[in-house]
Amino acid sequence: MGARAFRVVRASVALSREHREDSENLTMTAKNTELATRALIDLYQDHRQFLAPQQWEWEDDRWEELVVAIFIDGLGIEPRLARDAVRHIRGLNLLSTSALARADDNRRDLLQTILVQIGIGQKGAATATSVLVAIARSVSDTWGGHIQRFLRDCGEIMAEKLQEVLSRDGLGKTQARKVARLWLQNAANLPILAVDDPHIRRFCEQYDISGDELLEIADRLDLNVAMLDDVLSFDASRVEMSRPRVQPRRRKAPSETKSRSSRRR
Repeated sequence: MGARAFRVVRASVALSREHREDSENLTMTAKNTELATRALIDLYQDHRQFLAPQQWEWEDDRWEELVVAIFIDGLGIEPRLARDAVRHIRGLNLLSTSALARADDNRRDLLQTILVQIGIGQKGAATATSVLVAIARSVSDTWGGHIQRFLRDCGEIMAEKLQEVLSRDGLGKTQARKVARLWLQNAANLPILAVDDPHIRRFCEQYDISGDELLEIADRLDLNVAMLDDVLSFDASRVEMSRPRVQPRRRKAPSETKSRSSRRR
């Protein structure tokens, strides 16, 4: 299992711990969500090796890229120093939106010290720390700490517009919706999902969760829903291939029937 797969496992453990603090009082929805989360992790680990790579397979990489952009174009930090700073902050598990949003004075001092040590001036380091913490809090307040939800909101608007165009030029509404979302997944790396696709519905029905709850699971694992789509599609195809085929009853050839009739005489 690779380091990326371990990231999913760690997220799963955190999610399970949250759900199981009082297991006797778990709602049915929470139990279903936990079962679906564990199933999704197992499917990811079983099938990932057979699937094509994706640029933004893990959504915290998108947040990391936003932090780099803030440092470079927002605060004027030299690109090499910006990426070096992100690497060090990530190494201390301080880069996530949740870690930054909860930063107390001690953590802010640590962040500022890191920035100074890699070559950013004292004033610039102080400004960068304040800006980073403030933006992390805004992302937490606006999108629950998941920057991909901003892209998903915009992606859904784009998908609806594209679907409208496609459906008036020969495609049915259902096909146009699927085409629009698949194209935006592949061409623009947008974290959107056609929750009414058969393989998605199959998984949701199996664990009695909604499409929104499936999206929530993916976000809490920081797994791009385009990868989730590929995993569930691949699993559905494997299930379909493993189903036994009903063989038609073999009909007797005329010569065979005649031969048997002759033997009875």
